[in-house]
Amino acid sequence: MRYAIFLSASLTLLACRSSHTDVGITDAGLAAAPLAVDASALAASGRDAGAAQPKPSLSGRNLALYNKHLAAGRAHAAAKRWPEAALSFEAALAAVPGSARALSELGYAAFFAGDLEKARRTNDLALAAAGEPAQKAQVLFNQGMVEEKQGHAEQARARYRASLALRPNAVVQKRLDALGPASPCDGAFTDLAALCSCRTTRERDILLSPGDSALTCAEQPTRGVDGLKVVRWGSDTAPGESQRFLAARGKSGWRNVAEVGSDFEPGAFGVHNGASVDSITGRTVDGRRIAVVEWTQNNVDTNMAGLELNMYEAHHVTLCVLDDEPRCPVSFPLRETETLAYQRDLVDESDTETRDTLTEMEANRPAFSSETSATYTVDEHGTVKVTETRGKRPHLAPFVRGVSLW
Repeated sequence: MRYAIFLSASLTLLACRSSHTDVGITDAGLAAAPLAVDASALAASGRDAGAAQPKPSLSGRNLALYNKHLAAGRAHAAAKRWPEAALSFEAALAAVPGSARALSELGYAAFFAGDLEKARRTNDLALAAAGEPAQKAQVLFNQGMVEEKQGHAEQARARYRASLALRPNAVVQKRLDALGPASPCDGAFTDLAALCSCRTTRERDILLSPGDSALTCAEQPTRGVDGLKVVRWGSDTAPGESQRFLAARGKSGWRNVAEVGSDFEPGAFGVHNGASVDSITGRTVDGRRIAVVEWTQNNVDTNMAGLELNMYEAHHVTLCVLDDEPRCPVSFPLRETETLAYQRDLVDESDTETRDTLTEMEANRPAFSSETSATYTVDEHGTVKVTETRGKRPHLAPFVRGVSLW
């Protein structure tokens, strides 16, 4: 079922990190999957985004109320008082409409309060508002739980898989394993056209695109290696999303072996996501053919009436084994850059209230820019080892210890 997104471009958006500690899941371990939404609402949002935008305005009183209700909601959630938690998160949203953080936590609370329809609708809104991978991660897990609870195994599986593709997490993996391996387009197909047909007809609900939009699916002109293609599928228009995946030819036919980024232009939500496959090279290890795929995901998100700017870029490496049953067992971000900045030039000098609020926002969450990076090796036995050269990322721990390609 698809739900309307009622936010317009004038709503303030906030994409901050949060976690659900009561189930042992942190925002570093989750990722979000795209969901389908109501076509007319997305179209209307796109029209709003093209119109003249109001000047940023956010009162200090509303910000204080938002922080107060958000803290109360988290206290209720920690004590598993889910209905009370949901009410507090709704109060936070009344103070700062469209906050991705409050929306995602409301969706989580609504799920445990037993209101699955509210959880579903809220998660749709949260996903459209979220820009940072960690924020989107939380929404994916929330939505996956709703789908699973309602008996939609295929949809739940898609969300958990997209979560793991971005941030490995034992809890998410456990829920995915419990659902089993079956997925509508996991098998081998005679050609790329048949694989594309399956994805555009049976998996379109994992895309955040208008329900009646025309989807395309085609090989991308990327120089690579024999038996491995980059395929782009999804919407060619905004608002909408398209995704890229790797298709490999094996003994039984072509199959989808890895997801490699997505483009997403929601229109009114201040989110601009773009991906590119940068290179594909081949090599032989222990007598087996492997492909090294390098690709980049670049996300930009403006929140809080445009005053807050979040930027995230990740350069990934995906390693594929091209034998009779092709697969891509190893994928990780080699380099990640994250930036938080505040756009004071958007505020008139005479608007002292908004300037004071912006000062408070900067004090509560100072601007920053961070970069983490690593190198990797593949030995003669096919073992991949990562060495972190800047920063330390817990989700890379399995690769630091060493992961085998076969």
